[in-house]
Amino acid sequence: MKAVDSTDQAKLANADDANTDVLKIMHESNAAGILLQSGVSVHESQETAAAIQTREPAAAELGAMEEDVGAAEAKIAVEDVNNAANTDGVDGGFDAWMVVVASFVVHFLSLGNLYCFGEYATRYEAEGVGSAAAVQSVGSLGTAGLVGFGFAAGLLAERVGLRVAILSGAALMAGGLLLASFATRVWQLLLTQGLLFGAGCAFVYFPSLASLAQWWSRRRGVATGLAASGAGLGGLVLAPVLNALLSLPSVGTAWTLRAVALLIAVAIPATLPFVKQRVPSAKSAVPWSQLRNTRFLLLLGAVFFATAPNFIPAFFLPSYASDVVNLDSTDGAALVSIFNAASFFGRIAVGYAADVFIGKANAFLLCTLITSLSILIIWSLAHSFGALIIFAAICGFFSGAYFVVIPVIVGEMFGFEKVASLTGLTLTFSAIGYLGGPPLAGAIRDSSGYIAVCIFAGTLTFISALFCLAVRLSISKSLWKA
Repeated sequence: MKAVDSTDQAKLANADDANTDVLKIMHESNAAGILLQSGVSVHESQETAAAIQTREPAAAELGAMEEDVGAAEAKIAVEDVNNAANTDGVDGGFDAWMVVVASFVVHFLSLGNLYCFGEYATRYEAEGVGSAAAVQSVGSLGTAGLVGFGFAAGLLAERVGLRVAILSGAALMAGGLLLASFATRVWQLLLTQGLLFGAGCAFVYFPSLASLAQWWSRRRGVATGLAASGAGLGGLVLAPVLNALLSLPSVGTAWTLRAVALLIAVAIPATLPFVKQRVPSAKSAVPWSQLRNTRFLLLLGAVFFATAPNFIPAFFLPSYASDVVNLDSTDGAALVSIFNAASFFGRIAVGYAADVFIGKANAFLLCTLITSLSILIIWSLAHSFGALIIFAAICGFFSGAYFVVIPVIVGEMFGFEKVASLTGLTLTFSAIGYLGGPPLAGAIRDSSGYIAVCIFAGTLTFISALFCLAVRLSISKSLWKA
């Protein structure tokens, strides 16, 4: 073996020293690697490495640097998880489509039932349970419960998981209707068919929205529209079925409520295997800080004035048909079915248009504007079955689309990782409007007639359109698309 001369030994010694320096540099430059992940330029990271080579950091400095590196790595990991729902939607496949189907069933049985409360109201009034205003307060409490418990439902879904939240909601819905079947007073209906059923709707509705956000990205509007169309189809199917059951002496109100409770207790839990969570549950902070955000406050105003009168047309169409146009209960049920059929197609069409053509904020603006005009111009002047059909079709098509664009707007403006809690927070402030809208409309009808009801509902919706315009301009000053 050839001996190593003194020159080679010197080279080896220098190489060992160089390797030692490199190891030190690699040990200390982990922070530079994290900075690169956070968007720091290569030039800046090279300067950092050069500075590290010029000094020998103390052990305490190295420990502090390692803690900073660990914190930065943890922050990046959390951000990656949170952003998964926003940017990594599957946008197709069996699991993604089954999430849409599961959400469709939830919409069918929750909002679909709420839209059909007019059928119950007509029966309660005929049975002498209470006045129009008192009876309508049951339906309004149900819709208020949907939005009033929305924030709590969203937080529960983010903490314990979507399936647990949905199962608890189904139990509340079924239990509320079952207890309502034994009620004989308005206050009993308020607690059961109003409060319990409405709260249950919240705990199934908002988690189902969150599941959609986790599985869809580019076509969230379409997916949400397809799922939300279940509300329209639910009203379309349930209205004539409820009218027929309520009219049968052998069935009546009590057994109709029990039958619907059984349907909910079976159908909603059956969807749980398809509600698959892509983003792990986390104990996220309550997003109270958004209440200081001007854009969020404008959105709250738009949602409040849109949702407060939202159920008034569906609730009052049957009684308007009988009191003003002298139609029978079958025609009134048919109008509610037309309203909900239009809502079915409107949610899909508006969701698609919002994704592809006009944007979500523009869609919300157009829906509120057209809904307000249909109430103020068509409904207030309708004195025939044909005119009521036209109104039910137009108003149903556009007013139902609110529930498609609102959660998507919230997610796009403030982050899809918190879409359940933020949408719940947004709609929670609408609980006052939902709670007061239909009963106030009932009191207005009893004192001033249906024209005053139309002015009341149409004006509130037009105010919502003005807030929608402000939200739209806060996103972009360009006329199209936002």
